[in-house]
Amino acid sequence: MTRHLLVTNDFPPKVGGIQNYLWDLWQRLDPASFVVLTANSDEGAAAFDEEQAARGIRIERVPESILFFPTPGARKAVLRAVEEHDIDFVLFDPVLPLGVLGPRLGVPYGVILHGAEVAVPGRLLGTRAALARVLRGARRIHRDLVGEWSQRRQHACTAHNDAGVRLLHHLQRGALLQIEDPRDCAAALQIDQ
Repeated sequence: MTRHLLVTNDFPPKVGGIQNYLWDLWQRLDPASFVVLTANSDEGAAAFDEEQAARGIRIERVPESILFFPTPGARKAVLRAVEEHDIDFVLFDPVLPLGVLGPRLGVPYGVILHGAEVAVPGRLLGTRAALARVLRGARRIHRDLVGEWSQRRQHACTAHNDAGVRLLHHLQRGALLQIEDPRDCAAALQIDQ
């Protein structure tokens, strides 16, 4: 079984659309297959983490209230979690700016691409180059966007080296939320392959 680390700023009990999206998916996975590294951004985090630990879900939090920028401290936290938990694969959300850590880890990584990253940053020279570098190095790109425009923009960012994008997978939330068996969800996310 591949053991992965989800690195995100946006995870419950913090409230929001991305938080709900990630929780809807990750609570369906086998708890032994992943660890979450996230920000300490909610007063209820300790109680939430304790409740999830009782279910076997491991959530680690950086001391800071955000885990969004590719800082040296964020990189250290990721590498520490990789070593402590025998992680095979790191999955970053969002692709920018946090995903910039991916090529600097020396560990296979993937990203979750929501769409906002290609709407503006994918059009600006500096951020487009950063986005392309992260996408080219990613072993997996999980896309929760299904629009044709967003797909064309993502391809435009990597057009000069599409070979670097070894797997492109659409996370179609409605279909995934109907999956109950953790093995089926892992297969749909293509994390354990």
